[in-house]
Amino acid sequence: MMILHRLLQQRAVAGQPVRVGLIGAGKFGSMYRAGHAERRRIARNHSS
Repeated sequence: MMILHRLLQQRAVAGQPVRVGLIGAGKFGSMYRAGHAERRRIARNHSS
């Protein structure tokens, strides 16, 4: 998993992140997306 994590980081730095879409996930998908956005915000604040 660490290799995958490193490759994803390299793509993000290069401005080519992997994009994922949620289609038809309903309320669970909305909650997952909201939680993901919050985790990204927290990670950004901790890495600065």
